[in-house]
Amino acid sequence: MACSPTPSTVLHPPTKMPDSPMLMALLVVLLVFASPVKALPKRIVSVNLCTDGLLLTLAPKQHIAAVSRYASDHNRSPFTELAKEVPAVSVQAEAVLSLKPDLVLAGKYGARETIKQLQRLGIQVEKFAPVQNFAELKEQIARLGNLIGEPERAQALIAQIQQLDNSMPPVSSTIRGVIYFGSGVSPGSNTMEGRVLELAGIENISAMHGRKGIVHLPLEEFIVAKPDVLVLTDYHQNTPSRAQRFQHHPVFRRMQQSTVILPANLLVCGGGSWTMEAVNRLRAFTAKSYPAKEGL
Repeated sequence: MACSPTPSTVLHPPTKMPDSPMLMALLVVLLVFASPVKALPKRIVSVNLCTDGLLLTLAPKQHIAAVSRYASDHNRSPFTELAKEVPAVSVQAEAVLSLKPDLVLAGKYGARETIKQLQRLGIQVEKFAPVQNFAELKEQIARLGNLIGEPERAQALIAQIQQLDNSMPPVSSTIRGVIYFGSGVSPGSNTMEGRVLELAGIENISAMHGRKGIVHLPLEEFIVAKPDVLVLTDYHQNTPSRAQRFQHHPVFRRMQQSTVILPANLLVCGGGSWTMEAVNRLRAFTAKSYPAKEGL
């Protein structure tokens, strides 16, 4: 006669997973592949000049819904030719929303109200801070490449940037100089503009005393430092304003023969070929004006 199993002989399924590293690893892999993959953005909008440049360089044109209107401004933008090939948009939330973007690129500090409105409506917004050096620029390129599914193109661009940064090591020089923007502010160390001076073989007097970032350089300190080169930009050069009034001071007037005026768009969103164009112009000026000093 068949015997029914007693309660002590009934087989029950295990109440917890066996403690097996191999099994746990397999389960993790299965869960990863079972999770839905987030679609890559196909309609990307940029509302910041520097993210315009990154997007135009990295993304296929069919995926660029629009860039900011600044990208087509010859006074500000070094990539106007690329901007001609894609639509432009204002930084108003309504204008951006009309393009039905699935990703919006913005600066860290600009268009704040627009960004808030877009985020409230569930639009993915990625903010990028202004870069201060080549290392930060390369990080941003890699980040955007991953966001839009173009990591290989990003790595190729990073390699170009590295080559650019290494192509012109600073010369041994006793030439001293400064870049002056409106209202007497000047780039110190850890800035892309400061790096331009370094690559041109010019010691940046605004970087003295460990000053970093954009700083105010008092006129008195400028006079004491006795720079060999004064670098200005053509931005609003012929527009009377309080910001540009410092240029009419007798100290600056006496430096007319030592003054270089660069196109403003060569000193924005540093890292491209335009950055090296600024370096080349400064090197050409110092080679002509201070041939004895440059080779020291």
